[in-house]
Amino acid sequence: MEQATRRSAQTAVDALLVWDMFRAHITDDVKEKAKNLNTDLSMIPGGLTSMLQPLDVCLNKPFKDRLRQIWTEWMTSGSVKTTKGGNLQKPDITLVCQWVKDAWDSIPNEMIRKAFLKCGISNAMDGSQDDAVYDAEDDELSDDDNDIYNDDGEDYAHLLEQFNSDDDSEFEGFDD
Repeated sequence: MEQATRRSAQTAVDALLVWDMFRAHITDDVKEKAKNLNTDLSMIPGGLTSMLQPLDVCLNKPFKDRLRQIWTEWMTSGSVKTTKGGNLQKPDITLVCQWVKDAWDSIPNEMIRKAFLKCGISNAMDGSQDDAVYDAEDDELSDDDNDIYNDDGEDYAHLLEQFNSDDDSEFEGFDD
């Protein structure tokens, strides 16, 4: 009886699940399961995921950067074994799962909260937080941010500064 009471107390909290319009997300079975779990479903209209999905807008890049850093540390640690043919052995699935957990745990809770505000998902209903969507503070590069590189590994943060500048001077072209 005590366990049943604890379980019903856990599911009494409403939740919100935000996802895209993928066909499997909107089936009657999924809707019913969400209802049974006291979870509201919110669908992001097609073509707007890159603007309204907190993971895409704010969280995927730092998560992937951290995961890549963990993998690189493993690759350079000297503990990677090779196959008989001399190829690197793939990491054990439990190790990969640990990497994913560690990478996610490295994302500060405040960053997650801000991501939902930035996407307009958890903003106050009175409109007092509506400007969070346009908050330039989140868009500006800081010294703590990872450097931004193009596909050739060239740092192009300085280009973003040019495009985000309020300077009205004429554009004189890129350096060769």
